Amino acid sequence: MAFQETIGLGVEAVKSHLSGIWRPLYIQLSVTDRCNLRCLYCNVPLRGKKDLSCGEWKKIIDQLHAGGTRRVTLLGGEPLIREDIGEIIRYIKGKGMSCGMTTNGYFVYKKLQDVLLLDTIAVSIDGDEAKTDYLRGKGTFQAVYEALEVLQNAGKRLLIDATIVKDNLDAVEAVLSIAERYRCQALINVAYHSSAINAPHIKELLMTDHQYRELFRQLIQAKKRGAPVFFSQKTYQALLYWNDYHKDKINNQEPLPVGFPRCQAGRCYAYIDTDGNMYPCPVNVGVVEALNCLDAGVEAAWKKTGTHSCRACTAACLIEYNALYSLQSYAIRNILRRY
Repeated sequence: MAFQETIGLGVEAVKSHLSGIWRPLYIQLSVTDRCNLRCLYCNVPLRGKKDLSCGEWKKIIDQLHAGGTRRVTLLGGEPLIREDIGEIIRYIKGKGMSCGMTTNGYFVYKKLQDVLLLDTIAVSIDGDEAKTDYLRGKGTFQAVYEALEVLQNAGKRLLIDATIVKDNLDAVEAVLSIAERYRCQALINVAYHSSAINAPHIKELLMTDHQYRELFRQLIQAKKRGAPVFFSQKTYQALLYWNDYHKDKINNQEPLPVGFPRCQAGRCYAYIDTDGNMYPCPVNVGVVEALNCLDAGVEAAWKKTGTHSCRACTAACLIEYNALYSLQSYAIRNILRRY
């Protein structure tokens, strides 16, 4: 995020906390289930949900803007597979909202003029060539490298997005090395497994509790030495205290683990699935009841997200969002250090 955007989001979060009026400041949009890859840990392309039309997304974007949304991230599937993705990006930007994207990199060169409109872009890579091609498909690593070269030469703000499972547990240093080469930060998450967007066989890919803790210790040490780890040190420290890593979320009736900020899903951010259903976050897709943004309207769907009973989860990205939107000083400092 650009500095002004970061400050603007912070100001709006403060206003929400002071007023008690919660608005969808940050929204993730899954604009398609379609994808040219079949990552081992992902179920999205196999769901086969029909894409909403560009016009339908514009109706949702209009309502999000009216409701106070400041930032949108486009997800999939592979968002660049849509022929009209440039029109969607332009529409979001035309509303004065910032727009980011997570992509597998394959279509970056083909859609470069659309990609250049984005404020930030995260490219997915899960380690060295062997690990990435095993988890994401043969030839993926080379495609990602080519995309990173194109984006760096174009001067785009980059991020590396990595998902860690047992098969690439030893790939963290490779991911950080790639991030260093391209002078960007690495978002390193573990696969969550209760959501409908993850593969049915995800449990076969999960690490042991001991392996999870070793991973988080490694990331903490990498952050301490100044490696390009995007999330805060305290986010990974909190994850060390998680009881059972084969249970990736807890509800309001369970005690909050040490170091976890209050969940801000349904208070400051939400996730809109490919069919227009709005969920508090990706972890809860298909798990909690959701309203459709086209049928019920964005305002009603947003209010529904605030009724979830989830208290905390193991998704590092969501822990970081929760810290930022609950105005934790360490998360704010972590963001400001990048400017």
